[in-house]
Amino acid sequence: MILKKKNKSSVWQQLQKPEKQRLNRFYQSFDKHNTAKDYLYYQELFESGLMKITDDFYSKTYGFNDIVYSNAPKEKQDSIWGSYVDGLNLLTEEDAIQLSLITRRVSKEQYKKETNYPLKNDNYEVYREEFNELTNNAYKNG
Repeated sequence: MILKKKNKSSVWQQLQKPEKQRLNRFYQSFDKHNTAKDYLYYQELFESGLMKITDDFYSKTYGFNDIVYSNAPKEKQDSIWGSYVDGLNLLTEEDAIQLSLITRRVSKEQYKKETNYPLKNDNYEVYREEFNELTNNAYKNG
């Protein structure tokens, strides 16, 4: 339960003095932290996304968007896997790696907006329609 001191709720009024003091310290700690650096504890963040954690420890995050491995053709799956293995082979024994897979569901409308080609009424219309049908079927199949 989150208590707000400012609105003097009945719950706030029922708290004992030590509980109120603890909550006041808790709320004041948020006023001091205004940036991500205050919470993440790093020394420097570069435009490339490289983060200097300590004098001899750095971190780098890579993001990949719209990779639908299970729906990709076999050749594309092999290419994705090969790129992943190539990246792993660049690491030395002293390197550390953390892999996070973040997936999210999108609505059918958003999926269509992001993947479908707009129709233009030209000689390539049949290809756009076929591609759109393939991607829409991939959405239906999960």
